[in-house]
Amino acid sequence: MTTFWITLAMIRPLLPPVAQQWIDDLPPTYRQSTEYLLNLVGADNFIEHWLQHHADWIRFENDHGPL
Repeated sequence: MTTFWITLAMIRPLLPPVAQQWIDDLPPTYRQSTEYLLNLVGADNFIEHWLQHHADWIRFENDHGPL
């Protein structure tokens, strides 16, 4: 069975400009974990709820500091 890994670069054009900027500014560790989340929830869900995912990362960083 072949699995298909979705990258942030693949969905970036489907996101609004502010979300594209957020994706571009992600540090490597956040980018890796964000891609993992993207693959857990699926592209459609991630695109629809990107603002919530962004807020979750902001909250995590505020609680634990930057990685």
